[in-house]
Amino acid sequence: MLVRPTCLLIWCHGMNNKILRVSRDPVPNLNIGLLELDMDEKSEAVFVMDRTTGKTLGYALRPPSGIYKLVLDVRFTADPLLLVGILDNDLQYNAAVADGVKLQLVDGNTVNLSQ
Repeated sequence: MLVRPTCLLIWCHGMNNKILRVSRDPVPNLNIGLLELDMDEKSEAVFVMDRTTGKTLGYALRPPSGIYKLVLDVRFTADPLLLVGILDNDLQYNAAVADGVKLQLVDGNTVNLSQ
């Protein structure tokens, strides 16, 4: 028996996130912004910030695969509004931060978020 994953269509505007529809069928025009970061073995954590507000949009420890993925609002695909940094928790190395990061525009129905 073939089971399709459930798709969520989420409307994002500031801090007001609302689930509009839950569907087992693909949602047309479900464009999302995807950050896919291949983390160095010596990095232990990653953070993502909105550079216009200073709000932390994501923070995570390094996944076992070393590939960190984060889905954000599609507006981050048009303008370079993100700061992305990697850290080590031992304070042995300096943090590395990339400023002005734009996300890749992907189809939310086909994106693979496995880490």
